[in-house]
Amino acid sequence: MTIIAIFIRNSHQMPSNGELLVQVVLLILSFFVTLFGVSTAMRFTVFHKNQRNMLVSLLLLWFELLACRLLLWVFKYSLSVEIRDQVECDDICHHFGRCSIRKNLRDPIFIAANMRYHYMFFVIATPIGILTERIFATILVKDYERRDRHWIFCLIFICQNIFACTMSVITTTGGVTFQVLMSAVMVSLFSAGVIYTLVEYFNQRRLLILERDHRTTKYTLSIRYQLKENLKTLKLMRRFFMTIIAIIIAMGLTNSIPVIFKMDEDVIMTTRVYMDYIVHSQTGPLAGAGTTNVHATNILLLK
Repeated sequence: MTIIAIFIRNSHQMPSNGELLVQVVLLILSFFVTLFGVSTAMRFTVFHKNQRNMLVSLLLLWFELLACRLLLWVFKYSLSVEIRDQVECDDICHHFGRCSIRKNLRDPIFIAANMRYHYMFFVIATPIGILTERIFATILVKDYERRDRHWIFCLIFICQNIFACTMSVITTTGGVTFQVLMSAVMVSLFSAGVIYTLVEYFNQRRLLILERDHRTTKYTLSIRYQLKENLKTLKLMRRFFMTIIAIIIAMGLTNSIPVIFKMDEDVIMTTRVYMDYIVHSQTGPLAGAGTTNVHATNILLLK
């Protein structure tokens, strides 16, 4: 079964009044925690502005999940009306997940699915985006910390959105399975780990050479300072970086294990429903907690 088909089937599950109340409460709590995370991230002084902007954009993207949840409620309401009035619907997207842009462009469920998977792929691309910013910091080591260079953030943000939009459309219209998705996620995380190791190694090696051969090597104190800042920033970002990876792996395994091991259909559907609650209601607090942890680490290291 494809990812979009499972998403559609989950959307047909009608929540009880108690479950609906829990979702509303979680969304309200997530809203305030997300705002707290954004306000905390905006006060970061250790990270470069580009890194701070990337973190803030990731936190604000939670509102896309909020819009997705609202659209799902609209779809569930219209579905309940159809059931009540015994209206027959022959839309293959609404029932089987065979959606197309031309036919379903304005359907709430199709828009919600694309928002959901846009967010998911944006988060998957975030570790590589963070490391790309550090690559620019390594290349432009002479004056990177002294200059804003907002174009770097804009370039990374646009590339992440292009990737996320493309993959979300492919997922909702191309019949992507969870096995394919998990393979792509693992490749992305492995690539991010390799890039992180290489960037950290290059900065450490260059700093070591400068400190060892400072009398024979032409360098300025600003380069030495920038290299130390790069290493410090990489160290500070490690916890946040690992938090994102842990969330991605947890989400992927929770969604994929029931399908891979061909568990009972009821187990799969129940897992999907509760995972849907977590993704749409708890992502804000998780991101906010990650932001707070990084901020606390900054304070300790600065002391």
